[in-house]
Amino acid sequence: MSDEFKKEIKDLARKYEEKLRHTTASEGSDRGADADFEAVLAEFFKISEDGATIFNESVKEDRLKVYKLPADFLEIFLSIPGRRGGLSIVSPERLAVFFDEDPDVITVIGKLRSHGSSIQANVNKSLQLIKISYSKTDKGYEYKDNTGKALDSGEIIAVIIGWLVSS
Repeated sequence: MSDEFKKEIKDLARKYEEKLRHTTASEGSDRGADADFEAVLAEFFKISEDGATIFNESVKEDRLKVYKLPADFLEIFLSIPGRRGGLSIVSPERLAVFFDEDPDVITVIGKLRSHGSSIQANVNKSLQLIKISYSKTDKGYEYKDNTGKALDSGEIIAVIIGWLVSS
């Protein structure tokens, strides 16, 4: 690797960091919302991993998998632009994707997996499973569905896993 190449890449990195600092400074008011979203997503991810582990150990097979999804993945592969990231829980037949819709709302969509078989096109459309609003309280985060009913994060994941493994 030549010294000129290293210098060129370092120069690109410096310009990128300057641009990033400028952008971050102008978006300073969103940092609290980002921190809350990241904390909520981390909670759902941990509970999803625990739920998948319990399910997989019970059926003695790795049927459920949980993945963190970067914002780029949501935009490129799922055509969901402008999001901060998300997570997915995947079964052999279905997948559920959690992503932010508003600063304090997480949307969960579900989709049947086709596996290259002759499934009709309309079966492959995604459907909204739930919208979860959240707010920070003294004890952590409080979750509600779109009707305003209080929800427990474990109950939410149990319902999603139930949908993923239903026939």
